[in-house]
Amino acid sequence: MKHILIIAFMLVCATISAQDSLYVMVRLNEVLYFNPSGTEITDRFDYAGDFSMQVKNGEVLQLHLFDKEKYYRDVTMTFYDGAVLHEIHDSSTKLLTSDVTWGAFAFIVSKPRKTTIKIK
Repeated sequence: MKHILIIAFMLVCATISAQDSLYVMVRLNEVLYFNPSGTEITDRFDYAGDFSMQVKNGEVLQLHLFDKEKYYRDVTMTFYDGAVLHEIHDSSTKLLTSDVTWGAFAFIVSKPRKTTIKIK
């Protein structure tokens, strides 16, 4: 199953035609960077806690949240105009793609915030 998801990720990455594209896979404690065609890993490193990154104006981001187990991740994007977008994603299957029209932005991938819901 792991190999199928990685192959699917690479195929999606290969179909993106933007020249300035970032292909990043964020796992539970590991980050992988892929080449522009999405066929090979160009960089890999371990991390703990939150992962953050800047996306420059004109770049397209392919962010894949992948884990063997089902986890949830907070993805917070802060745009150049001060707007903030916060979403929670399932990390076992989620692929996020930015648009070149978004301009420059920063994003942070973190463990989801704990919320308490009271049911009456």
